[in-house]
Amino acid sequence: MEAIRQDFFATIFLTGAETILTEDAEDYLRNQPGGHPKKVNKAVSFSAIRDEAFELLYSQAPNEQKLEKLTELFVSSPTLIRQGRKPPRSKTSALQRLSFWKRKRKTVV
Repeated sequence: MEAIRQDFFATIFLTGAETILTEDAEDYLRNQPGGHPKKVNKAVSFSAIRDEAFELLYSQAPNEQKLEKLTELFVSSPTLIRQGRKPPRSKTSALQRLSFWKRKRKTVV
């Protein structure tokens, strides 16, 4: 139970650190002209910060070269913000759901 709690709080801490460390890259991408607006790819940034977390936290002074390299990585792999890109979900009837739970689910497991 304690390991789960520690993992949860470590993830919360790294998510906050990611927000702070990607702020400069977000500003740069937000001010780029042309095309779709861009934002930092959260999967890339979280993975990079997770890999470098010990070096960033345990060094006496923040390594400026390391921070610049991370910012360059965040800027080089942005995600496009596309408005109106949520396709409608198909609704299943109660009869289809019942059939799934009675028959098809058993074959998948």
